[in-house]
Amino acid sequence: MEPAPVLNNTEPKASNFGISGRKRKIIEFLEKNEKAQVMDLMLVLPNVTKRTIRRDLDELMKAGNITRGGEFNQVFYTIAR
Repeated sequence: MEPAPVLNNTEPKASNFGISGRKRKIIEFLEKNEKAQVMDLMLVLPNVTKRTIRRDLDELMKAGNITRGGEFNQVFYTIAR
């Protein structure tokens, strides 16, 4: 048998940092759509409560992965640059 090829992928992936599947989906959505509100993410994660999504967003913000903008009903989240 030949040894498996070594991949030189230097770009870090969300899965390499212990990010859960839900948080990974949030990050992937933000990468594709640039910004999102909680209601947008509820469509992507239909079996997850609004409270859990907000908790995941707070944890991603604390980790420096995303940022929050806007006020009141216009709050949105983006990938931290």
